[in-house]
Amino acid sequence: MEPTNRHKTEVSIIVGVTPRKGFNSIFNLLETIFSQKGDITFECIVVDVFDKQREKIYREQFPRVKVIQTETLLYEPCLRNIGVKQAQSEIITFLEDHILLSPSYLKNLVKLFSNGYKIVGGTVANANPKSFFGWIQYFCEYNKWLPGLPDGKVKDLPGCNFSYHAEVLKKLGPFPEGEFGVETYFHKKARDAGYNLYLCSGLEVAHVNDAMLRLTSIARFKYGQLFAARRGFSRMKQVLYIVLSPVIAILEYVRIFKHTRHNSFYLEKLIQCTPFLLPILFIWMMGECSGYISGYGRPKTKNG
Repeated sequence: MEPTNRHKTEVSIIVGVTPRKGFNSIFNLLETIFSQKGDITFECIVVDVFDKQREKIYREQFPRVKVIQTETLLYEPCLRNIGVKQAQSEIITFLEDHILLSPSYLKNLVKLFSNGYKIVGGTVANANPKSFFGWIQYFCEYNKWLPGLPDGKVKDLPGCNFSYHAEVLKKLGPFPEGEFGVETYFHKKARDAGYNLYLCSGLEVAHVNDAMLRLTSIARFKYGQLFAARRGFSRMKQVLYIVLSPVIAILEYVRIFKHTRHNSFYLEKLIQCTPFLLPILFIWMMGECSGYISGYGRPKTKNG
């Protein structure tokens, strides 16, 4: 598919493939993209590591997708930066390969930008609610963006579901590249530059969660390590966080509880998951403590 003129397409959808959720996750997403309601013109840019089987499926079942293949598996911020260079639209949407779109997603998205919004995102539902352990990852990652929240200005947007006006991206520059999920820091950069972030229930997606508790435990520990490296705390503040880490884990649970209490369904699920969620939150804090102690993930200086 040749690049489309910016004036002929309304939305550029960018998906970086990190196939830890299964071989077919990207194709499940593409099915929901190409079955959208309305007559929205869009291009879909998928950045994926070279794989003969997936390449064949793209070519035969999704010929409209522009596929950019990399030689090695890259972290998601790198994949997104590659995709942005190819985007031809004023509205640039960033999705993860293991989500599913609601039917009117693109129609609602274009309407928001036509009303003057520059940065928007949507709520995140649970795509595999029958998986008990899937709820653990879901509450850890998406408790701030549960379905049912009112539309309005927010401080952060979900990393699996957000859109920027192309001119804003141009001013802010590329995503910082690394293993850590950098969207929160990028959104803060946008806020510091004077832009508002808006959450819209009409842009809901469903997230496919890890069904194995072991995978969630490993991911949370590593996330904590990398989060510690990104924070840039002084040594004194690091020591304070290490000493208070058990209390901080409990406070995180309280925050999740506050985010779920508006909806009886999610609150019930949270209560059911509590015996497993609390240990995961402690593992998360152990990872952060490990990051402070070892300096894991911290950029190297010239002096080592």
